[in-house]
Amino acid sequence: MKIIYIHQHFRKPDEWGSTRPYYLSKAMSEAGHEVHLICGYNGKKKKEEVLEGVHIYYLPIPYQQEQAFMSRIFSFLKFAFAAYRETKKILNRKSQIVNRKSDSLVYASSTPLTVGLTALLLKRYQKLPYIFEVRDAWPEAPIEMGIIRNPVLTKLLFNFTPKVYKNAKAIVSLSPGITEIIKNYKTDTPIHEISNFSDTELFKPLLKNAELYGKYLKGAKKGVIYFGAIGIANHLEYLLDMAEQSKNLPLKFFIVGDGSEKERLVRIANEKGLENMTFLPPIPKNELPQLLSIMDFSYISFLNLPVLTSCSPNKLFDSLATGKVCITNTQGWMKNLLEEEKSGFYSDPENPQDFIDKIMPFLKDENLLKEYQIKARKLAENKFSEKVMCGKLMSIITSQNY
Repeated sequence: MKIIYIHQHFRKPDEWGSTRPYYLSKAMSEAGHEVHLICGYNGKKKKEEVLEGVHIYYLPIPYQQEQAFMSRIFSFLKFAFAAYRETKKILNRKSQIVNRKSDSLVYASSTPLTVGLTALLLKRYQKLPYIFEVRDAWPEAPIEMGIIRNPVLTKLLFNFTPKVYKNAKAIVSLSPGITEIIKNYKTDTPIHEISNFSDTELFKPLLKNAELYGKYLKGAKKGVIYFGAIGIANHLEYLLDMAEQSKNLPLKFFIVGDGSEKERLVRIANEKGLENMTFLPPIPKNELPQLLSIMDFSYISFLNLPVLTSCSPNKLFDSLATGKVCITNTQGWMKNLLEEEKSGFYSDPENPQDFIDKIMPFLKDENLLKEYQIKARKLAENKFSEKVMCGKLMSIITSQNY
């Protein structure tokens, strides 16, 4: 089968960001499918490459989280139509396996939701069935966050979303919370949950890197790290509040990454005199395990809104794989998972003292810390490994009559 994988934000393991599309497309190729992945990038002209048997098409459509809202919307729409045109070109090429549209499948991954427009156009005009992957709660999240306020646009999005779901052969949801949001649209399309996953080969418990430990954690301090996007939805002011409350504890806090809010957060940290807070630039994913080796806790942060409890952040799964005690500030499925599996805990984002109360037992009892870290790694291996999650996707593809 020829599979057209459409995802605007593709990253390789040696780059910063989510590598889910890399591993899923690789699994498709290893299963014997001819895989063509279409993505955007911040270049000036189109380029192509073959990676792990996957044909990748980079379309020159710039996107940065720091862009203004309407600029990002324009980027999303531009990619949606460009991906449609690129798919038509791919279908007209001589295939190594098949050359019939009836033997082709589209795997369209959001965000952004506008990828659904590409999928709908391909189904209508090219007769291609599609699986739609829902990575975030769109349009609910930007509306609840106040990013989308125009009532006409809001109505348009809520009319558009069920059409994308209804016309899909199957829907892949990344979390139980997202599944419930999809069900609210009362679609008959089958929904399958495949969360983000733990790369248990790249991310694993390591001995502390002596050089990095000496550089960042001198003495007997424990490290609390946040790594990933630094945007409005992450609201890392919560972590700054916790760092301020923890000035007298043997803790040091790290924010690693980039995004629209970083400059402002650095300024706030300096104004507060947070000597226990360090900001670091984004680093390639394959270098991240060494930094994580010196950390003990990983913080997963989202703005305190109900819709954001549905998120399935990569940092959670990477942290579990490296055996970190995971701290979440949302009361959704992540809280339930970490508490049930004794791999982490929930910290009330509006009450920094709650963080102090929850983390103190781990600072006083090294055995308790190690117990939770070991269970975090086992959770990654048993439930969220790349092998388990890719296997689920391939079962969905092979079980459907496309």
